[in-house]
Amino acid sequence: DFNVARNNDDFCIVTANVANMSIDELKSRIGRQLEFYLSRENLANDMFLVKKFDEDFFVELEILAGFNMVRRLTHDIDIVTDAARLSDLLEVSSDGKKVRPLHLKRGVV
Repeated sequence: DFNVARNNDDFCIVTANVANMSIDELKSRIGRQLEFYLSRENLANDMFLVKKFDEDFFVELEILAGFNMVRRLTHDIDIVTDAARLSDLLEVSSDGKKVRPLHLKRGVV
């Protein structure tokens, strides 16, 4: 359930009705948002995020958790981390602090 509103500049603002979501649905929505942020299509245009990658193509989960669409869903980094772990398109670092898209994993074309 998303609510769509337009502000004076005619930008779409989408907010989720988080109160009515199960924890599984919440993690699913967060996971899809993380997948979008780390998608080839988004990274082609998001130089801010590209600059945040380390040499192994990981980015701090705290950075993604601070983005508006994720913050609207949760402020709990553990939920964000769990959501990333559930994704088939993302890999969470062994320490649970960073994530990378599988399409950028070294050796994967």
